Amino acid sequence: MHGHDIHLLYGGKIRKGDLYTPTKHLFTHPFHLINIPYIRALDFRRKCANLGIELINEFRIDVVIASGAGTFPGYIFDKIKKLKSTSLLVYYAMDSMVMEYARSKMSKENAGLGVRFKKWVYYTVLIKSDKTSCIQSDLILASSKDTINHLAADYSVPLAKINLLYEGIPEDFAVGQEISDPEISTFLHISGGPRKGTDYFLKALKLLEHKYGKKAKAVITRVSQSTVKQAEALGVEVDAYRYLNMLELKRQYASCTAFVSPSLSEGFCLPIIEAAMFEKPSVVTNIGSLPELVTDGETGFVVPVADVNTLADRLYQIITNVELRRKMGKNARKRAEDFTIATTISNLLTIVKEFKR
Repeated sequence: MHGHDIHLLYGGKIRKGDLYTPTKHLFTHPFHLINIPYIRALDFRRKCANLGIELINEFRIDVVIASGAGTFPGYIFDKIKKLKSTSLLVYYAMDSMVMEYARSKMSKENAGLGVRFKKWVYYTVLIKSDKTSCIQSDLILASSKDTINHLAADYSVPLAKINLLYEGIPEDFAVGQEISDPEISTFLHISGGPRKGTDYFLKALKLLEHKYGKKAKAVITRVSQSTVKQAEALGVEVDAYRYLNMLELKRQYASCTAFVSPSLSEGFCLPIIEAAMFEKPSVVTNIGSLPELVTDGETGFVVPVADVNTLADRLYQIITNVELRRKMGKNARKRAEDFTIATTISNLLTIVKEFKR
């Protein structure tokens, strides 16, 4: 922690194994939330702001970092400013919500009027929060170069106010797990909504068998019931999990053939780096931060968005060209060294110190 104390505020519970390495410098402050859609978000905003103010009054807080539009940093920062606090207010933007909304419309899963209306309400709130957070913050951190460009374009934010800060994972993330190739080609995918491109991934697996005669299995976590039904309809073999704790997820990384993220929108995809720690290449789309994390043909493959044919072709290459797959995996592991927590913390401290000069 570089001698700094960290106070972590979060709503709900953190499951066992989800915090990487708790230390004496890390203080956690969970708070209970009302479990009602939309009301839960408002409850989070109020409780997080109140708890943050309590901590600022009790301790000397030098920097307040709020991550993502869904944490409503603009509202929280406004409350803090009224205290005449000297805390530096930092907004960590994972993506531009304007761009994420535009990209999410590419999904064919959301054709229903009711679903489209819910999405409109959802993103209207997030876009407002995103813009307000950019305005109310003293400093903005962005998780990718793509996010920097879109924040500047979508909200007229001065580029001088935004700094690039990639996410990081522990250097020892893969320690203790035996890395292997599965007997049956297995592709790991983390879903979590239509924008993750799960629909196209399943269709690519079907095409892989139909066009190339290669049957492969998918391991999908954060899976929805609609995804399970789609896999059954396509006749694609899927090990579906609603949730995997960190230890179980590491086992899946260690034993898969490759990681697949055919997203329609992506601010920063940490699982690509996690997979790389296990010398696993990734197959991703040319959207958001993904081309920043995967070099086509060197650490994995980059394919056009929603292009099932090209995605199936690259999965075929991953399966059949063992030498290339292993070479890309080793290159990916070397690239992952640039995305450690130590590097992220060092870069963060440098950015903050430079800003305060």
